[in-house]
Amino acid sequence: MKLATWTLYNAKKMRSVDDKVILEGSFPFLLVRPDPNKPNQHLGLGIEAKYFASIVSDLINREMPSQMLYDVFKNKLGIVETKDLDVLSVKKQSWSDKPINASNIQNLINIFNILVKTESIKFDSEEFSSIEKIKAEQKDPFMEFNIKTMPMQRIVNAINVGLPDFYKKLKDLTQDMPNETRITKVNSFSILQTNLILFFEEATKRMEQLIQEQNKIIDELEKKDKNDKK
Repeated sequence: MKLATWTLYNAKKMRSVDDKVILEGSFPFLLVRPDPNKPNQHLGLGIEAKYFASIVSDLINREMPSQMLYDVFKNKLGIVETKDLDVLSVKKQSWSDKPINASNIQNLINIFNILVKTESIKFDSEEFSSIEKIKAEQKDPFMEFNIKTMPMQRIVNAINVGLPDFYKKLKDLTQDMPNETRITKVNSFSILQTNLILFFEEATKRMEQLIQEQNKIIDELEKKDKNDKK
């Protein structure tokens, strides 16, 4: 199936990362990227069906305020399988032929701390239909990960979001499971661990720099105060 990131599709069921059903039936799904660890699964944001008619056109055609975008998606971030995706159409008009508004993409990245490129990328779901095919990719074409230019708030958000997932994955690895499943889980855990270390290191560097700048200001103020008292 031909798909594209940051594009709306019709979905039948969406689950959270811990396999709980978030939405089901028939609802709009904003595809963010294929899952890098699980074949035939795609990460994205779901919209409750009752908001369907009034929201889809706005997402594609105009810039929406950040609060409005949050109200649309809220905590509906999860996984949809390829078999549960189809073209989103209303009155024979397709809404799956172009990505949503570029400003809305950037705002969603900031709101949900999504480390994915802002431009829409077309791909064939068949290329992500098995672990072997996913691993055959030389690089991740979807990831946007320039930590040096990330705002401090996004770094803090990434740590807050990543830590619960880290502990859950760590706990999962203590359970009995088939060797092939363990290899997949270890790979996922290692990627998350590496990213968290990078976030912590960058946050620490910025805090140290901030402390140095504040100490410099304090020293200058103390010197000024002494000179004023003379």
